[in-house]
Amino acid sequence: MTMTNYTYRAEHSRDEDDGRYLVLLPDWPEVAGDGATLLEAFQDIRSALEEAALGRLDRGEDIPEGPARPGKEFHIPLTSFAAMKIALNRWAFREGHGAQAKLARLSGLNKTQIRRALSPSTGGVSASRLEALMPIAGLVAVPTFLQAQSLEEDGRAAG
Repeated sequence: MTMTNYTYRAEHSRDEDDGRYLVLLPDWPEVAGDGATLLEAFQDIRSALEEAALGRLDRGEDIPEGPARPGKEFHIPLTSFAAMKIALNRWAFREGHGAQAKLARLSGLNKTQIRRALSPSTGGVSASRLEALMPIAGLVAVPTFLQAQSLEEDGRAAG
């Protein structure tokens, strides 16, 4: 089984004038986040990353993969919701014609529900439904999270 990493290296800096933090992702030039604290900036960029990833998926553009083994620098994970949407869409593309019907048959959902689940739009499907579809497609959902405590501590240390 192939695992795809949707966690990306982040660069952050602090503005000398107003003290706000700016976070950038080198693999995603269109994504930036900021906040009064480093934690706020990381939360902001994670939301922006989800929006950018789903937008790329909707336009049929490439979704970059993160490093196989992240180093010691900060990394921002794609939200579980967006990562599952991307994984299911990649599976459906590899399966080809009939993938949606196969997923509907194996899950007990109708084709409209499957189409909504695969749609890059966030409407019409819950994260729990996506999570339930993952094993049917032979995929594994690995939870992602921000380590808030360590980010808060780093924010205080940098402040």
